Amino acid sequence: MEGSCPFVSLGSLAYWLELFPGEPFWRWPSLLGEVLEVAEVRGDFVLLAEGVVAHCSARVSSSAFLRPPLLLGARCTVGNCCEVKNSILLDGATVAHLNYVGDSVLGVGAHLGAGAVLSNLRLDGQSVRIQLPAGPRDTGMRKLGAFLADGAQVGCNAVLQPGTVLGRGAIVWPCLAYGGFLPAGAVAAPAEPPVIAAGKSTRAAGAV
Repeated sequence: MEGSCPFVSLGSLAYWLELFPGEPFWRWPSLLGEVLEVAEVRGDFVLLAEGVVAHCSARVSSSAFLRPPLLLGARCTVGNCCEVKNSILLDGATVAHLNYVGDSVLGVGAHLGAGAVLSNLRLDGQSVRIQLPAGPRDTGMRKLGAFLADGAQVGCNAVLQPGTVLGRGAIVWPCLAYGGFLPAGAVAAPAEPPVIAAGKSTRAAGAV
């Protein structure tokens, strides 16, 4: 498949994702609506709302905001105050607390820490360039999020830039803004540790 597809384990979503024959993985979100319109909702899947298909074992918080089209695999989680739009969550993917996921795909067991954001729109309004092992490619799409392969993790309050790709088991540290391609097993961490300097309190001694 074009673009070195990072999604090897399709799990319970194999039936659905096989409806994208020959399409590069970064086009899956843009084609999802068309697929859900024509595909049969069968087996252990249910139609939660128009354009939202989920495995019966998926867990969705009552405070989650689901914006179709969406495809949620087995045992995945969309938790408290999360917004998920036009995305695919494979089996066991976790979007647990205060997250935004737009136009993205999360692989099997991928995990977002609290407050992590998968942004899908460039500030300059230009089309998103997907970051691939062979180099960047202009997708021609105005909105496109991130792609997390199996077991990839994003720390609390981190932000992934549009078109970011994380390989299997890759990790992005908390509070980090990251964009590009992160190879399998690699860790994206701050370039320098925080500077801890000696200081003196401005509060008067004994003040309450």
